[in-house]
Amino acid sequence: MEMQAYQRSWESLPEEILLHIFSGLHDFDSLEVASLVCSSWHQASLNRTCWDPLQISDHNAFLSSLIKEEETPKDPMHRLNQKALFVVRRCGSRAKSVSARSCVDDAILREIAQRCPSIESLSLRDCTKVSGKALCQMLRIWKELKFVDLRGSNCLSTEAIEEIEGTCPNLEGLNYGGSISYEMAEAIGKKFPNLKWLNISGSGIDGSGLRCIMESCRDLEHLNVMGCGRLILDFELSFQARGIHEFKFSSFNCDYDHDYDYFGYEI
Repeated sequence: MEMQAYQRSWESLPEEILLHIFSGLHDFDSLEVASLVCSSWHQASLNRTCWDPLQISDHNAFLSSLIKEEETPKDPMHRLNQKALFVVRRCGSRAKSVSARSCVDDAILREIAQRCPSIESLSLRDCTKVSGKALCQMLRIWKELKFVDLRGSNCLSTEAIEEIEGTCPNLEGLNYGGSISYEMAEAIGKKFPNLKWLNISGSGIDGSGLRCIMESCRDLEHLNVMGCGRLILDFELSFQARGIHEFKFSSFNCDYDHDYDYFGYEI
């Protein structure tokens, strides 16, 4: 009598095994495919352990399958905000990395801070609806935050940074392309003294502002000031920069971005 080949149903896999597998996917596309295999896989894909690191973007296909469309308003931006909030609430407090592109405002940022208090890296690229005041208020909560990417958001201001209580001792990396005055450079050096990696290319910072930052941030290893037309690299600045492992400077205007991915995701 022939022995029938043993076949295991994918649907019968224990949830703890599915969660272990899904938690290593870290992206919406893979979770979307997994959630469509069967009902048990779809249910497992909703577990919050699958959403760390948290990546928020406009992945309409997957998020629409998780939220009933009739429950969200017709306004596209409001609908996107609702979906972003859903992802934040689904993730819980385990998230260490949050990456959002253009879909976060102050309300969602506060929700992220409350739900994910232990994040170490934060990207708010092109999130123009985030205010500097709200961001700096949230920095009080994120005690473990090490890297912040604000390229395209341009939300920082001198006043907002100065409102931070004490300093952010764990912050090691900052990517910011907005305008930086001398007063703002002074605030950055004072509140973020332990920066090791700083990309302020295209910020328009001048020699006095850069000197102020370098005097306060003595542990800088990577500094990018490409495309800052007002910056003149004199002997004093060159001497101060001698201990920096990589110093990128050019006074001509250019659309430059760094080669290093210290934030743990594609930028």
